[in-house]
Amino acid sequence: MNGTIKPRLRLFSWGLGMLTLLFGLSASAGGLNLPFVNDGGSAAGGIESPVISTSSTLPESKEVSEAAWSPDGKYVAAGFNGLTMGVWNTATHRRVRTLRIDNAGGDFGAIAYSPDGRYLAAGQSVISLWNAKTGAWVRNITAPFIDPTRPQPIGVHSLAFSPDGKTLAALYSVSLTVGGHIDSDIVFYRVDTGKLRDSVRTKDFVTTSIYFTPDGKYLVDGGVHTVRERNAVGKFGKVRYKTYVDIRDAASGKRVRRISHIHTMAPTALALSADGKMIATGTDTGDKESVLNDITHTWQHIDNRDPIRIWDFASGRLLKELFGGKTASIISLAFSPNGKYLAACQWDKHHRSIWIWHVASGRVAAKVETPKYDGTPLSCAFSPGGSRPPMSTTTNSGSAGG
Repeated sequence: MNGTIKPRLRLFSWGLGMLTLLFGLSASAGGLNLPFVNDGGSAAGGIESPVISTSSTLPESKEVSEAAWSPDGKYVAAGFNGLTMGVWNTATHRRVRTLRIDNAGGDFGAIAYSPDGRYLAAGQSVISLWNAKTGAWVRNITAPFIDPTRPQPIGVHSLAFSPDGKTLAALYSVSLTVGGHIDSDIVFYRVDTGKLRDSVRTKDFVTTSIYFTPDGKYLVDGGVHTVRERNAVGKFGKVRYKTYVDIRDAASGKRVRRISHIHTMAPTALALSADGKMIATGTDTGDKESVLNDITHTWQHIDNRDPIRIWDFASGRLLKELFGGKTASIISLAFSPNGKYLAACQWDKHHRSIWIWHVASGRVAAKVETPKYDGTPLSCAFSPGGSRPPMSTTTNSGSAGG
């Protein structure tokens, strides 16, 4: 059947108690879908059972890569791979605002609302700050190592406002230095002026989003330090991945504690529960890697079979392992506001899926799978308080004509 591919913005209803969820998916045909989630009933054992249905479809023509709820749950902002960002009213499902990003740095970087709902921040390499209520541009924020006049292999990977709204933390990756080593920079800005407050260059590669703890005392991130043996004549041997979750002092960015050996390979996603008591981490489950050892002339085979893991923030103790697909690359994780559920956007060679676990039991409460060519889920976030209908961006490439 021949015809024109029409990417669409699709809205869904999905039942999960009073919990609502936002997922962001890429668009294989340059479009996106935004499913909305409403409350539903409970299944056996007290775990809510999902009911999924399409409520409406809206036209859209660009690819979504990041999304964030406003603190009151009335709006959702979605970033496109390009120079624009849209803001939707979650009650009317209409786009109410289109904002322009002043500097492109490749794929869309990150979006964040301030806790009081006053500001909306987004950026690729330069961070733009807007008045979230009016859409008025406030200022651009540029890190000292960013030159907005030329392309650079570095961009904003994550943004986080402090709970009091006075500080904006930005994680910059990837900066390739001499020897091909990958650095990550965490920079703290004053929100009222946009001026740099502090910065830290990590010795490792931060591969996850960053989060302030609810009390504002700490900043949490996850990453990997790759170690490669090397002999006296310069030949490379065995490779080791030292994976971790770091807890940093929010005032200085300096590390105060580390949870080590969290996964076989680099963590790809991290979430912090709303009460700050649990940290969830995910990785490229099912990924395999073969590395040639030049010293022994043998192959080193690394098989990553790690599930999603939940850690106790205070002690660093492993609390729970959540097993999903055997070959599931975890792209994004999110705790529900009450901490009872954990959502994961993930993909494998056959499907792009969204899994939701009941944390206490470790059981799957809901699962949505789409064909692999329907796009990849890129971000998930529960709506604040779980009281608003949620939006998720999915991909649909439909054919018109016969």
